[in-house]
Amino acid sequence: GIACAQLLTQGDWCIVVTAPRLEAVASLFQQAARLLPSAEVAPGKIRHGQSSITFHAADDIIATTPEADLLLVDEAAAIAAPMLEKFLNSYNRVVYSTTVHGYEGSGQGFDLRFRSILRQQAPQAKSLTMGQAIRWSEHDPLEAWLFDTLLLGAGAADSGDCAGVSASQCVVERLCRDELLRDEALLQQLFGLLIDAHYQTTPDDLRSLLDGPNIEVWTSCYQNTVVAAALVATEGDIDPAMSSAIYRGERRPRGHLLAQTMSYHGGFEQAATHTYSRVIRIAVHPAARRCGLGQSLISTVVSQAREEQIDYFGASFAASDDVLAFWRSVGCAPVRLGISRNASSGSHSAVVLSALSERGSHLYSDMRRVFCQQFPWQVGRTFNGLEPGIIAELMQSLDAPATTLDEHGWSEVRAFVEASKPYAVCAHSLWLLSCIGLSQASIQQQLSTKQLDLVVMRILQGRSESDVISLLGLAGKKSLQQQLQQAMAVLRLTLIKRSNAV
Repeated sequence: GIACAQLLTQGDWCIVVTAPRLEAVASLFQQAARLLPSAEVAPGKIRHGQSSITFHAADDIIATTPEADLLLVDEAAAIAAPMLEKFLNSYNRVVYSTTVHGYEGSGQGFDLRFRSILRQQAPQAKSLTMGQAIRWSEHDPLEAWLFDTLLLGAGAADSGDCAGVSASQCVVERLCRDELLRDEALLQQLFGLLIDAHYQTTPDDLRSLLDGPNIEVWTSCYQNTVVAAALVATEGDIDPAMSSAIYRGERRPRGHLLAQTMSYHGGFEQAATHTYSRVIRIAVHPAARRCGLGQSLISTVVSQAREEQIDYFGASFAASDDVLAFWRSVGCAPVRLGISRNASSGSHSAVVLSALSERGSHLYSDMRRVFCQQFPWQVGRTFNGLEPGIIAELMQSLDAPATTLDEHGWSEVRAFVEASKPYAVCAHSLWLLSCIGLSQASIQQQLSTKQLDLVVMRILQGRSESDVISLLGLAGKKSLQQQLQQAMAVLRLTLIKRSNAV
């Protein structure tokens, strides 16, 4: 706040401030206003002559990219790394401020995950570290005790203890809380792994881990080293009266995320009466990733849930193509994608499920049918700003091609590929072809990454020519037309060969 006030007195500056919430930067505005007595002050905004300091929510910045000479990001550890990266790509001057070890409990994730992005994209960036606290005396014994009690300094095991480990070498088991309380080294490793893997891990998660009545703790260990972990909640089994109230949006009982989501947002009233095993957190040690440990851990958890006659196994998370691909690899399919971006993560929330019981299988079939029918239509409307990689991953998760092409449709596709008809005339047939082709992973793989992004953005999402040209770095409209023709030629030829083979 002091720095902002000094800048505003030195010249015309447009400063944008963001944080997880406006209250987090209240002191910034208080300090700036104190040093600028003649300024116009309003909640989240200070104007001093031609200069200004304005608060914008993180998701609003992503959506609108407000003009700014300087972007200040406070409590950056509580904002997802993909959003921080977008800020970096959108502004020339950016300051990220965060506590690496502190009450948020998520600073280490920022330190490990975003610093690598920063080094790659902005090697000229400067780093300043405050070593001495200003809110308490140095070496304060109460702060030291609190820091240790809340495991704010917890970290995952040393990389050398688990590098190259395979799933067959690990022991997967469900832990009891008493065991965690007796073994502080185990608890430190477990919580440290969760902190490193998840940007939203807080001390409250430690309380839930040790106290949550419906939460199970699963670990995969190699020679007493925690190499993977999962927190799993048992949800649902809600009585019919409460279930109806949830469906109508009148009640939202805590601790039943999947049951509520599929009842109220999904539109399946009976969904809340069923039982769910939901993965709240899953983490694999960075030195042991891509070794099948996550899949092995999930397989054991699913087997146990099936034995306990749970109806569904699943998760809800900030959607990204790699995370969606992981859940698809363990047998979970998307049944819902949130219609708006989460203010903290900057992403749409995805819900994935697999059915474990006969009762669950019937409703799960309806959930999947509705998602597969609606998603291709939603891409060009509700999700026309979604990242192409996520669209492509969700498209290939569809159970079957969304529609078919008749003889007239095939002729329009051919006419577009051969440049005898313009895009506007053939757009519907090209959309149908894209829905069919992108619903199959083997056909998607015939397209380059750029071609896939082009098909998703221009045809499925219906983005304007100028937007696509700008986002993909194309030379102009002619280049766009030619590259789109090439991509559709690949889809057309691949599908024709597939049809002849059948």
